[in-house]
Amino acid sequence: AAHLRELVEGEIVLRDESWTHNYVIGSEAFVKKYRRELYGPGATDPP
Repeated sequence: AAHLRELVEGEIVLRDESWTHNYVIGSEAFVKKYRRELYGPGATDPP
């Protein structure tokens, strides 16, 4: 659960330049999905 909280709070820093653009976009979608689940429909940032 801690790693999920870090993702939601935007504390994860991408350090590996070999990661693909699609991976980054997927990560952003993942974060947004869980933000909606944690903070309610339509939420994009923590309250």
